[in-house]
Amino acid sequence: MRLIEERKRLRPLPIPAAEYALRFPVMAGPTGFVEHDGYRYMMPPEAIGIAGTLHLFIDRVRIVAGRYEANHPRVPAAGTASYCEADRAKALAAVSGDRARLYAKRQQVLELGPVAESYLTELVHRHPRTWRGDVEALHALLVSAGAVRLLAALAHAATKKLFGSQYVEQALKETA
Repeated sequence: MRLIEERKRLRPLPIPAAEYALRFPVMAGPTGFVEHDGYRYMMPPEAIGIAGTLHLFIDRVRIVAGRYEANHPRVPAAGTASYCEADRAKALAAVSGDRARLYAKRQQVLELGPVAESYLTELVHRHPRTWRGDVEALHALLVSAGAVRLLAALAHAATKKLFGSQYVEQALKETA
């Protein structure tokens, strides 16, 4: 009876339910990422160390830290890290030194998930003197082709036991 009486007083929400977000306090870490629920979301490098709020929607995430803002899909398309392509380039520009830049590029490829990790591990062990060039080329393919296509090409090359950036590039051309 009380529920029937209560329903008479209820009214529709002022905005659609899909626009309501859960809010979590976050901090952009030293690598420029905000972590939540096992996923990492890239913030602009200028936001490093700034506290902010993560707005968690059904299908997306909006992070506001000071005057910086980033929007990402709630679940990254590949791996557990989500990048904005403009911030990917800014993050590399913020890294000083050729070696640090190389390792940052390798890390961005590694973050695509287990397929990329096993491919890079095999690549480094099979080509201990020349893997650096392959990592540079794989990162360039990541930027140009995108995470999902690169991941599929890595898987294709790995199933054929072909380890090198030229094979991944060929796999990308075959699937285009």
